[in-house]
Amino acid sequence: KLRGVRWLPVVQQQPLENMPWRCKEDDIVASATDVRMSSDMWLASASKFILDGDIRSPELREHFGVDTPLSGTVLTRQLKAYAAAHSVASGNDTWSQTMASVVPKLYEEIGRLVVGAGPLQEQALSVRSSLEGEAWVWVGYAFVDSSRVAFRGFANSQPYLHTVPSDLRSFNRLFKALGVRDSFSSKDYTNALESMADD
Repeated sequence: KLRGVRWLPVVQQQPLENMPWRCKEDDIVASATDVRMSSDMWLASASKFILDGDIRSPELREHFGVDTPLSGTVLTRQLKAYAAAHSVASGNDTWSQTMASVVPKLYEEIGRLVVGAGPLQEQALSVRSSLEGEAWVWVGYAFVDSSRVAFRGFANSQPYLHTVPSDLRSFNRLFKALGVRDSFSSKDYTNALESMADD
C-alpha cells in the first residue's frame, strides 16, 4: 500500500533549461510508483518524478521498485522529449554537449530491450512502434527520422540525409533493429535534391 501513497519529496527544478521534466510547480511529493532516483534522471524525467534525496536501504529500494529496469515506454518518451526540446535549445552549447553524453545512455537502455529480442517480443514491439516516423536518431547536431539515416552515404548530403556518426557505431545493432538502412536508395538522393531545390 505504501508504494501508492504520495509522500516522497521530489526535485522540482530541472537541472538544465528545456530538459523534459514531469514535475510541475505544485508537485511536492509523489508515490514510489512514480519516482526514480537521481541516477535515472536523464533517462526518465519526462515520465517520472525524481526523488529529492536517497534511499540507502536495499530492502526499501526493492520494495519501492526504484531500481527496476525502465520500460520501453519511459525510455522512448524521454528520447522523443529530447528531440522535441532540441528545436528550442539547439543553439545552446551546453544542451548539445549534454545530448552527446545522454543520448548514448538512452540508446544503451533501449538496446537492452530491442537487440536480440524476438520479432514478437512485447517490449521490442512497443519500442519500434513508438519510434516509427519519429525523429530519434542523434546525428551530432540534430535528431532525425531513421528514414534519413544510413550506415553509408555521401558526406555532403546533410542536412537532408545523414550517416550514423562514428561515435555511435557501437549501437549499429540497435539502429538496424529500428530501421536504419545500410545505404540510401537512388530515390532518397532524388528526394534530397528536390528538397535542396525547394529550399
